[in-house]
Amino acid sequence: MKKIIIIFLIVLPVLIFGQSITLNTVEMQGDGGNNDQNIIGGETVSVSVDYTTSNILVIGESGTHNDGTSSGRGYISIYCYQDDPPNPGSHATLGIYSVAISNYSDGGTGTNKTATFNFTVPESLPSSTVSVQIRFGMYGLDSTSPYPYVYGTQYQSYVTDTYSVCGSAGTPTSGWYEYLKYTADTETEDPTLDLPSSSSTIGQSFTVQYDQPEAAYSNTVKLTFTRTGGTAYTGDTHVLTVSSLTAGDDKTLTIDGEDLDSSSGVSLDSGGSALQNGRIYTVKIEYQDEAQNTAANDSNTNITYDNVTATPTLDLPDVNDFIVQNFTVQYDQSETAYTNTVKLTFTRTSGTSDPDSPHILIVDSEASGTNKTLSINGSDLDGSSGVSLSSGGNYLVNGTTYTVKIEYQDAYQNPVASDQNAGIKYDTSTLSPTFDLPATDTTFSQSFTVQYDQPEDAYASSVELKFSRTGGSSDAGSPHVLEVTSEALGTNIQLTINGSNLSSSTGISSLVSGTNSLVNGSVYTIEIKYQDEAQNTAASDENTSITYDTATETPTLDSPSANQSVGQNFTVQYDQPETAYTSTVKLTFTRTAGTADGNSPHILEVESEVSGDNKSLTINGADLGGSTGVSLSSGGNSLVDDAIYSVKIEYQDEAQNTAADDQNDGITYDTSGLLLVSGSDYNVGESFQPDTDNNAFFILELQKSTSGSNATVDVINFDLTGSFDNSDIDAIKIWRSSDNSFDSASDTHLITDSSAPFDPFEADFSPNELINTTKVYYFLTVDVSSTAGTGDNLGAQINAASDITCDISVSGTFPISGDDHPLPVTLSNFEVQMQGREPKLIWVTQSETNNAFWNIYRSDSGDLSQAFQMNTNNTISGQGTTSTPTDYIFIDQYPVEANTTYWYWLESIAYNGTSEIMGPVAITISYNGGSAIPEAPVVYGLQQNYPNPFNPSTSISFILPYSSKVELAIYNIKGEKVSTIYEGTVEAEIENTYTWNGLNKTGKLMPTGLYIFQLKTQEDNYYRKMNLIK
Repeated sequence: MKKIIIIFLIVLPVLIFGQSITLNTVEMQGDGGNNDQNIIGGETVSVSVDYTTSNILVIGESGTHNDGTSSGRGYISIYCYQDDPPNPGSHATLGIYSVAISNYSDGGTGTNKTATFNFTVPESLPSSTVSVQIRFGMYGLDSTSPYPYVYGTQYQSYVTDTYSVCGSAGTPTSGWYEYLKYTADTETEDPTLDLPSSSSTIGQSFTVQYDQPEAAYSNTVKLTFTRTGGTAYTGDTHVLTVSSLTAGDDKTLTIDGEDLDSSSGVSLDSGGSALQNGRIYTVKIEYQDEAQNTAANDSNTNITYDNVTATPTLDLPDVNDFIVQNFTVQYDQSETAYTNTVKLTFTRTSGTSDPDSPHILIVDSEASGTNKTLSINGSDLDGSSGVSLSSGGNYLVNGTTYTVKIEYQDAYQNPVASDQNAGIKYDTSTLSPTFDLPATDTTFSQSFTVQYDQPEDAYASSVELKFSRTGGSSDAGSPHVLEVTSEALGTNIQLTINGSNLSSSTGISSLVSGTNSLVNGSVYTIEIKYQDEAQNTAASDENTSITYDTATETPTLDSPSANQSVGQNFTVQYDQPETAYTSTVKLTFTRTAGTADGNSPHILEVESEVSGDNKSLTINGADLGGSTGVSLSSGGNSLVDDAIYSVKIEYQDEAQNTAADDQNDGITYDTSGLLLVSGSDYNVGESFQPDTDNNAFFILELQKSTSGSNATVDVINFDLTGSFDNSDIDAIKIWRSSDNSFDSASDTHLITDSSAPFDPFEADFSPNELINTTKVYYFLTVDVSSTAGTGDNLGAQINAASDITCDISVSGTFPISGDDHPLPVTLSNFEVQMQGREPKLIWVTQSETNNAFWNIYRSDSGDLSQAFQMNTNNTISGQGTTSTPTDYIFIDQYPVEANTTYWYWLESIAYNGTSEIMGPVAITISYNGGSAIPEAPVVYGLQQNYPNPFNPSTSISFILPYSSKVELAIYNIKGEKVSTIYEGTVEAEIENTYTWNGLNKTGKLMPTGLYIFQLKTQEDNYYRKMNLIK
């Protein structure tokens, strides 16, 4: 549509009943331009009126016209003439036509307001029309004024007679009008097809863009695709009817080449419903205007339809390839890609779990090409050159198998095409094997089985089995390295090894280095090692302290000892250094003197085959087969009274080496009666305070095995054990009790030894002690001197039956011993001093025994009973048992008053709940102090683990007064490092806590036992002990 702007400037104030309307400017936009005297049938004209009024403005023209309509509010009038154009006042009117206005809007009352409206020039004006006038009136509302009605509403008369809205400016008086030259519409204006342009390519979904200068007659807008190149096909001219009839520039249609009829804004008239890939088309847009003039069109040629993205080819990584951390992706891409559609995807299919799969990368380069390459960093995908991470995790997972896919969408946004390779294993390290057999701390013989798990296939000739001597007998040919034949992954892979001819072992291909045989008695570390198919660094696993043993280790028979008498029920105790082969542990009684025994030897098979020290069996001499833990293998079922036997223990180790044995001779079987002896530590773990008396530390139990006359006990010799000095002890005493609980008030005091040396302690009873079948209890007590040494301890034991002088045979498991009882917390310093405006308590212990924690009390009266506990919200941990000095500091942040004296006490709480009060110390405040919540003191160094004993895990804490590099490690009782818990740098004054889960450095659970944990710093070493139980 062409545009014209015709301005008619009128300044005409009109006063009607005190009201005024001023018409300032009238603009009309038609097709002729400013002051153009032309108007065309069918065109739409836009009118803008700039006015000033205090009335509501109404646009309209009154009267009855040739077309039978009456104009009024909302209408304008078109006057038709056959002159070209006529002079004012001398023209013949062909007709007057009323035309409704549309899109009317006004700005209301006020100054310089604007009203706008549109109207369309009719196509049906008289054919002889040469010129026209456009007229409208302006009305102001006045409901009380007797002026003409327009559609039932009374208005003031229009401001002037009538206004012309086009033509050059003139004096607007009644009856004066402008004329416009009128041209009938006789042809459809040509459309313009902008897209697709000639010689271009379109994809499956594409845009058609065109300009349509006139509104179209119904169903006359057509979009046609005519095949002009490529293979012909049925229906290769596709005609679509466009639903939109309105005129406009840059009109668009979105066409689906695969389903033309479903495209928005069109419907299929004829031809096939889909364009064909690779064909060349002429695209035409056409329409017929509302006057039904001959259709006009425009077309573009040589337009290629391409609805398929050409398939790329993924060259690298290839199917079943291994890729390492930094690897190359290579591919061919035959078409330029649409923006951000080139994608590289890694999707996990097997192997290690990858919860962040798939990993999708957008490739920066969209250009076509062959052998295109990307350098990918599997540990930082987003940091790889030429790509950016779209979704999924930023790293691939070691040990995971992926399908790798390259895909893109061509520039015409056709469906995505892709290529992929499967079975691609991301492998940045060789997965660790697991060495199962022989296990750590075991023994193997000449022929033995090696068993291991290998989680990955190995690179050629990379699986090795190595024996490295670490102890025992010398082995100059160590290490012995064997190449394993099988490279396949697997679990419970077994090799049968011949220790005397390694290269001939089953599953071994060759001896790589070292001599061809192991050495009996040597202790080895055995390692399995391999390199995976990706040739990553080799991984290994090992078991340690494995003894090559070609002989059964000799057992030790502890009791009955040589020349000992045993009664009907007695204990056999022995040490068995190796686990036995099935059914090879034998206990044999062979008569050597005394009463004859026709059924000797008596051979018992022992049920327990595990190794161990102080293994014990309770034997019933009158019913050997009924004894616990044994079964009768041969010989009679009972021993003979007063017969003398040799007793032998024997077994064959798991390696089925020749059996080994030990025996004791001269054992008399005597059922007339025995003195049964047992004993143990008393008050386990309890420490004794300096200058205290009657501290019980050992209990002894005596009982005659059979009724009858009393047994007479004359002397008992005790060995005193521990690190004590004679100066630590004022006296050793022995007491008799009828029960197993010591009470100095009710038990009978028998002997006191107050003269050094105290070891050994001889209890020479006078009169002799008489023992029958009722058990009698004896207690050893110690009076601790006031100068007892720091860190010293005391215990007792009876070494052998010969240490007891009695008129009948003595039976017991010797030695009978108790634990050493340490001295308690030794406080070397306790003082209080001012720090700023707050009292500071300082105390130093030289040693602590079973000290769980501290409490602190304060009073302003010097009376402990009136003191309050200061650390109710903070536990001040003790050091357990230690001989290492410990410094403590506590800041009293409770309120204090000037000129007041405060007393402080310490309370040491032991693990068993007993406590000791220390102090007081005092300080006088010379001025007012502050107030706050008190804090626990800082205790530097390594804290005791918690819990202890533990299963399965325990926490270890430490605080250092300085920054330092540290190592926190676990050791077994042999001094071998089990695991490193932490190695690195820590800051000063910060509590560091770590957890040990009982596993060694290879992830295996350690056995029950005592372990040492060490904190090594750049300035100090700290050690503590802990117990793992199962």
